[in-house]
Amino acid sequence: MVTRVGVDDTSDQPVHARTTYEHRAVIWGARHADVLSERPDGDLVLDVSRFHHLVTSEATEHFPYTWKGVGDHVPQKVW
Repeated sequence: MVTRVGVDDTSDQPVHARTTYEHRAVIWGARHADVLSERPDGDLVLDVSRFHHLVTSEATEHFPYTWKGVGDHVPQKVW
């Protein structure tokens, strides 16, 4: 189960979401690709086309797993 908590910028109220994923939907050693980038003039760009893309995360001492994917990956929806 994944729980996400954030703040709505308009109302300044907390927003909560909870989702349950099947085991085959979890890709260990991967993270979501960055969707925000900064232009040379300082403006931020939100690239929603990369919202479902995954990239390999760095292995750490406490989480030594890396995903063996190549480049960006858009997972199949399995739930």
